[in-house]
Amino acid sequence: MIQKTFEVTGEHSLDSILMEIRGMRGYDSASARLVQIYEPNTDKNFIQAMLNNVKSKLPECRVIGMTTLGPVKKENITQKNTVISVILFKESGFRISVYDCYSMDVSFAGRLFTQSLCLIDDLRGILVMSSCARLYPTDFIERINKDYPDIPIFGAQAGTEVLIDDRSKIFIDDMIYTRGIMAVCFYGKELSIRTDCNLGWRALGKEMTVTGIAKEGFITSIDDQPAISIYKKYLDVVPDEYFFENVCAFPLLMKNGNMRLGRVPLDYTSDGRLQFSMTIEKNSKLMLSYSKPRYLLKKTLFYANEMSKFKPEAIMLYACMNRRVFMGNENADKEFNYYKAVNPETLTGCGYGEIYKSSDGGGILNSTLVAVGMREGAIPSDYEPVKVSDLEVESEDYSSIPIWERLVTFLEATTSELDEKIEKLNKLAERDQLTGIFNRRKLDGLISYELSKRRRDERLALMMIDIDYFKNVNDTYGHDMGDMVLKELTKCIMSTMRTGDTIGRWGGEEFIIIVPDTTSANAKIAAERIRRRVAETSFGLVGHVTISIGITSVKKDDTTESLFARVDKALYDAKNNGRNCVAIR
Repeated sequence: MIQKTFEVTGEHSLDSILMEIRGMRGYDSASARLVQIYEPNTDKNFIQAMLNNVKSKLPECRVIGMTTLGPVKKENITQKNTVISVILFKESGFRISVYDCYSMDVSFAGRLFTQSLCLIDDLRGILVMSSCARLYPTDFIERINKDYPDIPIFGAQAGTEVLIDDRSKIFIDDMIYTRGIMAVCFYGKELSIRTDCNLGWRALGKEMTVTGIAKEGFITSIDDQPAISIYKKYLDVVPDEYFFENVCAFPLLMKNGNMRLGRVPLDYTSDGRLQFSMTIEKNSKLMLSYSKPRYLLKKTLFYANEMSKFKPEAIMLYACMNRRVFMGNENADKEFNYYKAVNPETLTGCGYGEIYKSSDGGGILNSTLVAVGMREGAIPSDYEPVKVSDLEVESEDYSSIPIWERLVTFLEATTSELDEKIEKLNKLAERDQLTGIFNRRKLDGLISYELSKRRRDERLALMMIDIDYFKNVNDTYGHDMGDMVLKELTKCIMSTMRTGDTIGRWGGEEFIIIVPDTTSANAKIAAERIRRRVAETSFGLVGHVTISIGITSVKKDDTTESLFARVDKALYDAKNNGRNCVAIR
């Protein structure tokens, strides 16, 4: 694999670049040729003329590309010229699909694309680009990830010259799409792909809940207050011409899978709504965040050195403009240069948002640097990785630290201490003090959550367990011995439960077990196993005790109240049937 990247300038014209590509070593023998174009000019006629020229000069190449994002504030130094990068594959290949979303919705496009993937052998990664800031490719990406969770998805939402004037475009060969999604499947037995997703911001303050949303990426309210009010309340930022500059240092964080995702608003309205370049669901949990330039650079330096160990033959970077706004031009360029030290032909681009999805989570991102490395063949045994260094970032020189950095460190330390205390309080609030398992309040919340995400065809069973004649234990042996029985019985049940089931103490001698992804019949098999195990166990001076178990499954239109009422009746049936048995309702 060979990568070569060019910038169109007065001294290096497009025609001369295309001639140089045509004459590259390995061009004629390549198994596949991919030209990528990042274009800061959004004029359709200009782009069309350029694409026609590229296709006429390089007919053997497939061409993809996007428009890039211009400066968010006047101090930003951004891409001014056309950037062209070519990758020549020796043995591997790629397939390009494009969907015009004027004629179909994103979900349908995702279904069509995913259905076509079964025809591709040795799939290694998928590059996704989209145009139109209000076309949210989330459903497209999620559809791929659902069926192919181990295949990395990466790319960007195309940008535009002026942030609030969306003229973004993607292009494939000689076609331009103003509202489209493109996907490039890279495949090959010898092809390896490494991806890194680098955020670098850290959570700060309390968790907030999205309480109102609207179409086109709007959040209307957070914690039942106008969404924009969080910036005034916590940062003393008001909506004005400097709004984006003032909030960019504090992205909102939300969790997806095992990852935290950054969210930075594109715009706001007079009634306090915030608009984002991706959809954010109602009831999503958000937190403000903070960082230091040193944090971001250290993390990027680490990932660049990890990429060096991979021995990439091609590198593509998708970076958020927010990092440049926050760190300044010099530090933002440093991030690119770390990777260019590994591969000088690294291609960099910036759009409305970055795209990264893996088995760990992800989706549409902000404030993130996504790095993609490709290689054909194995790493030679004698390969020595390039060591990327930055003494200024790596040194721990504390002789002169700006006051704002010291304040951030203070906030970081106090936030960490508060988080630890809050975590302890949360555990106390949701745990039964005697047995250490979930309490009734927590169980009620878990059941409500399970019901909210399940449909008619999804399976969820509930067990209610009661210790037979437990009052006799307390009356005969005392409450201390009764407490011992409750604790030991909890351990006995937990050792017999399935992994993934959840137990809690409902009150007194009653327990609830939430059994997901199962039927009542299968839940009964598990319940009988628990019942027998308890009956066979000796509880010290008390000897043997037995339990009765009631079981029910979720039905259409169930509420927490109806579900608990039914499982309670099932337990009553078990008691009436002579105890030490299992009953189903």
